[in-house]
Amino acid sequence: MIIRPATLATSIVAALLLMGCAGGAVTSTPTPTPASTTATPAAGNPTATPALPLNTGSAIPPVVAKVVAAMTARKAEDLASLVAYQQIGCTTAQGAGGPPKCKPGDATGTSYRVFATGACQTEWTEDPLPALKLIAEGAGPLYAAAVTTKPNPDPDPTWPKGDTLIIFGPVDANDVDTYFTLSGDHIVRAQILCDHAAGAEQRLLTASNATTFYIPPTTSARDVAASATPTR
Repeated sequence: MIIRPATLATSIVAALLLMGCAGGAVTSTPTPTPASTTATPAAGNPTATPALPLNTGSAIPPVVAKVVAAMTARKAEDLASLVAYQQIGCTTAQGAGGPPKCKPGDATGTSYRVFATGACQTEWTEDPLPALKLIAEGAGPLYAAAVTTKPNPDPDPTWPKGDTLIIFGPVDANDVDTYFTLSGDHIVRAQILCDHAAGAEQRLLTASNATTFYIPPTTSARDVAASATPTR
């Protein structure tokens, strides 16, 4: 089944809001703790280059192969088995982004075990499987897999970063991209890309400090459609 952009993005946002806001959707520990993150340590990365990656042919890590195989087979359960959760202190601050929102009765800083996902806005969920199912069922073909470097300084330490980026292109020119951020042998983030314009994947690679490719980019359906559109 192919889920179109409006349906896919809307469904994920709705699912994530339900998971993040419904009572009992996020487990917590009773002792307040400062906001912090815990993730699998990233492996050493090559030196970043100022341009988009030009080197190819790096050996493909097993975790990258597993993500590609799971997405190709539409097996969200296999993706869920690769997830790394974060332990993050909640916040009572309103608005999108930042740490997970505290449930009623929980003090600021209460630690939640959550996974990073979302459509456009950052979201946190205790159970990533529903979001992963929507992503796996609606994604297009593999676009690229790249080695990335973490920003220094990090503008948002609460949002997980990684050492590998895997992008799946849109099904057609009107669809959306999806991507996974990996750290070591785990998925630390799975998200819908909000940039729907031609060249979106290249911009994501640049923003992610891509250095080299495990799997070099293809041409996305959106870029094919853009190149076929007559200029005036």
